[in-house]
Amino acid sequence: MFLFRSGYETLLLLLKELELYDSTLLHKPAVLLLNKVEDKKSEQLASEIQEKYSRGMVPDTIKEFEPFAMPAFKDVLTISAQKKLGLAKFTEVTRELLDTQALENEVESGGELMTPEQKKERLAFELTHGLI
Repeated sequence: MFLFRSGYETLLLLLKELELYDSTLLHKPAVLLLNKVEDKKSEQLASEIQEKYSRGMVPDTIKEFEPFAMPAFKDVLTISAQKKLGLAKFTEVTRELLDTQALENEVESGGELMTPEQKKERLAFELTHGLI
């Protein structure tokens, strides 16, 4: 029995839980956000998680839960919420992902195409009014 899990094992188990809950969620656009990356040691751990994930490695300690769905993250970001590091990039990537998804949904639903400025205004309205 193992008392502790690595960050990578935790990631895989969370993805497995998501898959069991609703596997279609694994096909939605997603960003992997690694928090508490504040020093050299945590940067090294974050790099190890990214490398293992890109290779699709499954540690022996959790092989019993295979197979694991390995969604393609749109981006992998490291932040330190406490020290406010990397938050601007996270905001930028999230905004871009939401804008892209909203445009795709609009095109799929047969909606008219809007200018980028109109899209920003509409999304800002929807966000501030809790519509999305």
